[in-house]
Amino acid sequence: MEIIIKIKIYRVFIGIFFAIIMICLSIWLISVPKIFIRNVFMKEWHIITLGIISILYFIVLLYSLLNILFRPYGIIISEKYFNDNSKYEAIGEIKWDKVSKIKRIKKTSIQIFFKENIINEVNNHLLKKILLMIHNWDYKNSIIISSALLECDIEFLEEKIVKAYKKARNMKFPD
Repeated sequence: MEIIIKIKIYRVFIGIFFAIIMICLSIWLISVPKIFIRNVFMKEWHIITLGIISILYFIVLLYSLLNILFRPYGIIISEKYFNDNSKYEAIGEIKWDKVSKIKRIKKTSIQIFFKENIINEVNNHLLKKILLMIHNWDYKNSIIISSALLECDIEFLEEKIVKAYKKARNMKFPD
């Protein structure tokens, strides 16, 4: 049994379009900061700093969305492992024996906890590590999978992940 969940390409395109618009607005903040000053406490350098931070954030967002665009699948769920490819900073294949529990959080996310820290086992560069920290404060012990960019709803995703996890806990796999 292997379930492949693809990525919603149109949502990725919407995100790319949004990131490009926000980069343009951030450039506008930097180039003409005086028109954004609203009171005596707001200085020109505040606006420029906000513009620089915004440009950096939205360029990283654009880069991650462009990387997601060319992925053939978002998540693969099997009896031995699941492979998360749904975000740029996703850590890839994780065997079920490394998972300690699965919990639903918010309306569109599932948090998967690990028995031990597996983030150090994964070869991530600095950008991925920073994005992991930004999106998940408990990034060393868990990952968060969102259904926002996947071609399924959160109920289907949670049902399939929990079902595969429970089935894997009851089975022993040879290495």
